[in-house]
Amino acid sequence: MLPERLWGRTALRDGHRVRLSSLASGMPNAQLQVHGLPELDYGDEWELYDENNQEETHKPVDRRLLTLPIITLDPKTLRRWAQVVAAIGDLRIPGRTFELAFVQELVAETPSLQAPVSTTARQRVALFQATASQTAQKLAGLMAATPVSLPVIDLLRDEFLPKAQQEHVAEVLLSGLLRRCDTDDDTKCHYEFFGDGSPEPSDRVRYFLLDGLPEDKAVSVLDRLSQIITQKAGRSLNSFEAFLADLQRSEYDFGKAVLPFARVGIDTLLRIGGDYAAIARRYSLEQLLPSTPGGETNTAQELPGSEELTLEGFPPLQNFEFKIATIPTEDETEKPAVIDLQPFEFEVATIELKKRGFLRRKTELIINQKRRQNHHFTEDLGKEIGLEMVHIPSGTFTMGAPKEEEDSSDDERPQHQITVLSFFMGKYPITQAQWKAVVGLDKVNRDLKPEPSRFKGDDRPVERISWYDAVEFCDRLSQYSNRDYCLPSEAQWEYACRAGTTTAFHFGEAITSELANYNADYTYGAGVKGSSPHETTAVGS
Repeated sequence: MLPERLWGRTALRDGHRVRLSSLASGMPNAQLQVHGLPELDYGDEWELYDENNQEETHKPVDRRLLTLPIITLDPKTLRRWAQVVAAIGDLRIPGRTFELAFVQELVAETPSLQAPVSTTARQRVALFQATASQTAQKLAGLMAATPVSLPVIDLLRDEFLPKAQQEHVAEVLLSGLLRRCDTDDDTKCHYEFFGDGSPEPSDRVRYFLLDGLPEDKAVSVLDRLSQIITQKAGRSLNSFEAFLADLQRSEYDFGKAVLPFARVGIDTLLRIGGDYAAIARRYSLEQLLPSTPGGETNTAQELPGSEELTLEGFPPLQNFEFKIATIPTEDETEKPAVIDLQPFEFEVATIELKKRGFLRRKTELIINQKRRQNHHFTEDLGKEIGLEMVHIPSGTFTMGAPKEEEDSSDDERPQHQITVLSFFMGKYPITQAQWKAVVGLDKVNRDLKPEPSRFKGDDRPVERISWYDAVEFCDRLSQYSNRDYCLPSEAQWEYACRAGTTTAFHFGEAITSELANYNADYTYGAGVKGSSPHETTAVGS
């Protein structure tokens, strides 16, 4: 999986660089044609130790060659390799040849591919930053906020660094920053950064990497992993802090497998410092996973990074035992029910513009659709009417429109970066059936008309209401559900609507009446005229 620029970091550097071809299909490696092999002196002799006669003997050097074609995981290389295997054309692929005697020496020496033990954490990181690609450096920073295993690395790539390929993973794993720490009985590959567990922060590779990672990115990584872990346990928690709180209450058994994640996560928050360090200090690993039955007695445990709590002139911190008592009251404010997130599938449409005709003057709009998955919960409004609320993950986006965007105005500029925390948003515009259900709830500030809309239909959006009416709707819904409902801010609305895209519409640079209800008598960009009902339509249509 390594690109050629990284081959020098592996044992491939000890072979002869050659090109390989095949005279017939299906030839084994040993019978491939070798091009560019340097001249080898077959007259040399090699001293071998004769164990039977207990004396040195002279035998001819074993000049047999081990021939290895090298295939990287990209379509172009794989296609060329397939053609060589089938002996199609005079194609050659890169390879290495090794003299078997030399291979035997390598096996006997069992050389270490890791960096010298004497290398400090700062030196390891400095060498990595001087030689690694930018993508590999970003990936290493994300990995510093988590326990390191191959599934976690894949998750980080998918969620936070989609540009990272296998070669970037290899760069990090071969960098000397990590070492294998899984046992023989472990079926998964686990790694740890050099210096993990060291009492001296200057000896920890992880700390140097975290110093270069934006703190909001580190927290986002912890929050996302918390979501995934709790979802597998049938829970729905959106933050690492909530995950720690649940562990501390011991109401849910996530198992000991989460201990490395909790430990590294707390250590990460301590390293970030400030308010995050204060959050981390509220929890101890022994409290999170109590070993005593029932968890009645807990013993505080010193956490990595607790050296920051030591004050000059004060005696060292000591552990002490304590008991926790809770007094239930009958008049406590009723808490909202736990949100039960459920997965759902939906289609994402994108518009592809293609030129047609002899002079390529005619534009054709091609709609491509893909299936995606997200999570939502349904607020029960009574009478079999529900309000579906979709989870919108946190993230950063560019708000506003560039000058070159057609029909954009100056009040959409300048473009600026906005970071949005995760929230829930209605899957569809509020329908007339949902409106009538909430109108029937207890009044908060103002009266509401049950049927204000011009275009009637329970599954059509409610219209002809004021902003004050919409706020009253949210207030009544909040009072009824004991959750906080409000209108989305402009940033939340644009972030959710843009859906990670930068085009004029989330589905592309053009619009068509097949995807949206608008006045299709007019066109936008390379779009074409369509048909319009000139009235509202059912949500989701």
